[in-house]
Amino acid sequence: MENISPWVADLRASFRSIAIGIIIFGATSTFYMPKVDVALFEAVWNLAGSVFAFLFGDRMYFKFAKR
Repeated sequence: MENISPWVADLRASFRSIAIGIIIFGATSTFYMPKVDVALFEAVWNLAGSVFAFLFGDRMYFKFAKR
């Protein structure tokens, strides 16, 4: 396998952060929209919950499991 360019490696590594930013922006923007379908609202906030679990879930689990 050939080495990839550093900017390509950086872009691949930052994909999670970019996706997290888009999901959080989408979720918070539903508060400012005049009419949002309930199903869309729930779907976007479920995604935001997944983001929260991805970012903080392991840390919280290990902290509480330690006792």
